[in-house]
Amino acid sequence: MDIEFFRAGMYFDETDSLFCAHESNVNASKQEVVRKKYKMVVALGLWMRGARFFAVVSLAFFLFPAALALAAANESICCNDASGHYTCGDVMPPRCNGRLLKVYNQHGFLIRTVTPRMSEEEKRLAAEKASQKQEERNRVRDQARKDRALLQTYDSVEDLDRIRERSEADVRVAIKNAQSLIDAAKKRKRALEDEVAASDSGKTTPEVASQIRNEETTIKAQSALLDVKKNELAKIRAKFAEDRNRYILLTTQEEAGNIAVMP
Repeated sequence: MDIEFFRAGMYFDETDSLFCAHESNVNASKQEVVRKKYKMVVALGLWMRGARFFAVVSLAFFLFPAALALAAANESICCNDASGHYTCGDVMPPRCNGRLLKVYNQHGFLIRTVTPRMSEEEKRLAAEKASQKQEERNRVRDQARKDRALLQTYDSVEDLDRIRERSEADVRVAIKNAQSLIDAAKKRKRALEDEVAASDSGKTTPEVASQIRNEETTIKAQSALLDVKKNELAKIRAKFAEDRNRYILLTTQEEAGNIAVMP
């Protein structure tokens, strides 16, 4: 149809040019008729072309939902059911209710996944599980950091034992000094109490009573210090025992077999 209109337009265009070229031989009224016919043919051709474009667009608009429906009809919905079996269907199988869904196209390619909605209890359990995983990651990372520091601090197990002995020695000296002060204070306190008992009146003078209180204060303070130092010594021994055993595990198997694990 467009080709015919195009040919007609070309004919009238040639005719129009012919008349224009021979104006002296053709009257003006006939030229005007030719021009009007040419313009009508061109306008009609343009209208037909626009109408055909509109028809194509409308057809695509109405066929697009049908194409989508056809594509959806070729999809497969699959899941692992509660029993652990993998099941699929053109529509969601009832056993997939509340499960993670995987949607495949007709070629077997995964196109999307659908996460099920979780209940409040499931959300709580998921959050708890995520927290436990994070704690485990933190523990592993912290242990790796400690292992690197341990290997960088000591050159050998013997080096570790020497440092442990020096650390314990300082605390043992403090324990010994505190115990000596306690024993001396108790001895002086007993002497004062014996002095009061041997006096004629058998009564404690204010001066002796003050001295006894001072000795009791010394005994109490040094006893508290003694407990602190004993706890400190126990922690040092426990820490170095753990470090020693860990150091052996981190070093060669030959060394681990030759060196006894510290209890």
